[in-house]
Amino acid sequence: MRHNSSGPAAGLTFLSALDVETRSALVDLGSDEFDGAGTVLIEAGNVVTEVSIITEGVADVLDGDGTVISTLGPGEIIGELAFITGQQASATVTCRERVESIRLGHKTLEKFAAGPHGASLWRALAVSSATRVGSRRSGAPVADSTSPFAGVDELASILEQLDSGEDVPQDEVDAAFGVFVAQVDRFVRESGADHPAFVKLRELVVPFTSKSKLMNRVWSKPHGYSGDWLTLEHVYANVPEGDGPVGRALDAAVLGCPGPTSIRNRRPLFAELLSDLSSSSPIRATALACGPAREVTDVLTHNPYAFSELNLLDIDSTAIDYVSKKLEDMNVDVAVLHESNLIKLALGREQLHLADQDIVYSIGLIDYFPDELVIALLDLVHPWLKPGGRVVLGNIHERSPVMGLMELLEWSIVHRTEDDMNRIFEASAFGRPCQDILWESEGVNMFAVGIRAEE
Repeated sequence: MRHNSSGPAAGLTFLSALDVETRSALVDLGSDEFDGAGTVLIEAGNVVTEVSIITEGVADVLDGDGTVISTLGPGEIIGELAFITGQQASATVTCRERVESIRLGHKTLEKFAAGPHGASLWRALAVSSATRVGSRRSGAPVADSTSPFAGVDELASILEQLDSGEDVPQDEVDAAFGVFVAQVDRFVRESGADHPAFVKLRELVVPFTSKSKLMNRVWSKPHGYSGDWLTLEHVYANVPEGDGPVGRALDAAVLGCPGPTSIRNRRPLFAELLSDLSSSSPIRATALACGPAREVTDVLTHNPYAFSELNLLDIDSTAIDYVSKKLEDMNVDVAVLHESNLIKLALGREQLHLADQDIVYSIGLIDYFPDELVIALLDLVHPWLKPGGRVVLGNIHERSPVMGLMELLEWSIVHRTEDDMNRIFEASAFGRPCQDILWESEGVNMFAVGIRAEE
């Protein structure tokens, strides 16, 4: 027997949050089950491997003392929190009377969630869990006030409208995405990125966030890590791209977030820093993990004689090739490009001899390194500097409002504070705290400055 999705259950909680096509497809996947009064459908503490959608009858949710804390009727779902979190059942559910239900195994539901109806399914799960989690607090791992799932509801609804061809203003997408990002960030700070609920959230939403070009590159890591030079180029260009209207709208939303905005802000900050240093005479400069080196080409566009020596280091040969062609087109003949592994250099396994540098800098590198390796890197570059020369190292601050989003997309970095940077510099060959800490305007990226002492 299969149930008509336009029947009585269609107007009720979980099923009502599904669109008609999703509702029909989901119902067709499940098996029909019949359980008599008193049957225990789920027992607290047990592993749950399936969900049930009630089509007829009533079930009670019981706490540890056997007290009824909520009642579920037609159209409502049983076991969704265990599916979302991957944890054992937090409450017992029993049939008050004969219950008819549609039953789906977790593997079937996960496969369905990864398909074209996933957004609608996830929105319905968000509605259900956010509505009932407050009354099921005994052992439930996520409360509605901190749940990252609550923000999915409106975002998924908007994405469905876009996917169906409706015209949705970008500012509505931006607002919904912003709420989602803020809730995810709060959850990660309070519960950690290894929390089962967060792991499940990632499994369910990444297929949709990956429709965005930026989030897809961050997640898929085509060059082996999230922040490769082509990813940075897309952020710098700030032109939304993606898979269909949903992908483009999501890309626009994430490009407008504080994280990507702070990346764009780094470029003029370093261009200004290099321009100021070279305003009276050409300088010797070295960029570590140079990527597309946009700040360098920005400086050279306005002052072709800014550098008397320019060393650009990167481990990615495609980045080196790109920058080499760019500088060749600009007739720059003072640049030396090094395809170098900075970890091996810092550990002494490769050699590079530089001297009398006015500045050695990295816009974004050390947030991939543990403290010990950052100290080794500082020890490496210290003798490269002339007395009075400076090193400037960028790191994303611990208070970054997109920490949770980065964890969701598995862009794993080390967030640090000013105290961390001072401690690291003091432990290095510089032997003292940072001389200064610079900031881009979003306050997400800080740039620690160390100066080699005059001899």
